[in-house]
Amino acid sequence: MTMSYDILMTKDMRKYLREMARARPNLKHPQRKCAWRLVRKWFNRYQKPRMIGMIVVAQTKDGKNYPMKTHDVKIRKGYPGVLYQYSCTPQL
Repeated sequence: MTMSYDILMTKDMRKYLREMARARPNLKHPQRKCAWRLVRKWFNRYQKPRMIGMIVVAQTKDGKNYPMKTHDVKIRKGYPGVLYQYSCTPQL
C-alpha cells in the first residue's frame, strides 16, 4: 500500500527540526552566508542519517493523525533557509 502526503512546513517547524537534528555548532555569525556545498556536505554527513528512521505524524484534512516512518530526506535551496523533502511510509 503506497500513500503520498504533502507536509506543509512552517517557519517554526523548520526551526524545530533544524534544532532537533543539528550536528554542528552555532555559527559565530549566523547571518553570514555559507556555501551551498558546505550545507549539503554537513547535511549528508550528519543530519540525514539522524533523520532517516524518524517518525513523523501526518495530519489529514479531516483531522486524523497517521504516524509515518521517514526513509529518505532531500534538501534544496529555499527562501529563507533550507527546504526539506521527506519520503515516508505509513506505520499501520
